[in-house]
Order: sequence, then C-alpha cells, then structure tokens
Amino acid sequence: MQPEITQETQIEAPANRQMPWLLRWLPIAATSLQVVPCFFFLSLSGLRTAFGAVALLSAAIAGPFEFFHQNKLRVPFFLIAGGLSLLNLYLYTHVKRLRARPSSQWRMQTLSTKERRVQRIQLVSSLLTLAMIAGDILNHKLHGFGF
Repeated sequence: MQPEITQETQIEAPANRQMPWLLRWLPIAATSLQVVPCFFFLSLSGLRTAFGAVALLSAAIAGPFEFFHQNKLRVPFFLIAGGLSLLNLYLYTHVKRLRARPSSQWRMQTLSTKERRVQRIQLVSSLLTLAMIAGDILNHKLHGFGF
C-alpha cells in the first residue's frame, strides 16, 4: 500500500532556482585565467618566429632586388611619380574650382556616388604617393645612403 501524499508531505521546488551569479561565471573565469595568458604567450612566440623568418628571407632575397633601388633608377621613377601626382592634384583642385564658380552653378549636376569615390581615390592616391616619396627620401637621408 502506498502512502497517501497530502499537501503537508509534498516538497515544493523553489520558483526561482537560479545559481548565484558567481557560481555561473566562475568556471569560465577560471578557464580564461588559464587559457588567455597561454594563448597570448604562444601567439607572441609565434609572431617572433614569423618576424625572424621574414627578416631572414628578406635578407636572403634582397640582393637581386638592389639593382632596382639604385639612384639611377630611383630618381627618375620618383620624378615621374611625383610629377604625375602633382598633376593629378592640380587637376583635382582645378575641377573643384571650376565647379564652384558662380557662372557654372546653373548647369551643375550633383556628382554620383561613383564619381565622388573616384575623386576621393584620386586625392588619396596622389597624397599617399607624395608621402611615400618624401618618406623614402627622408629614410635615405637619415641612414646616410644619399638621395
């Protein structure tokens, strides 16, 4: 015969049976304290190895490419690239100035997204070219390699 279950003998489960906040996050926090530093130091070691390998490889293959870095080739390329960049900047500012004139306002059409993007690329590439030329010249001056 089974005992009769009455209201007094029934065990009720609590309505809100959640674990405390600390107990929920403690395992992931403990694991993170173990894994994150290990991952960081292994990655750092791998990066050092990769940097060393790239430096060794670049030193080994730099010899044949030194021909292209001679002043007799570098200077004309810089003059051509710098001149074309300056011409590009001049044309960019000239178009802006022409579009801003009062006499051209009556026939102005707004630029499409593609045209604005092309103009931005034109401006950025010209400025980046001039900055790279200046950086290379400065680098050669600082390290005593001449122009």
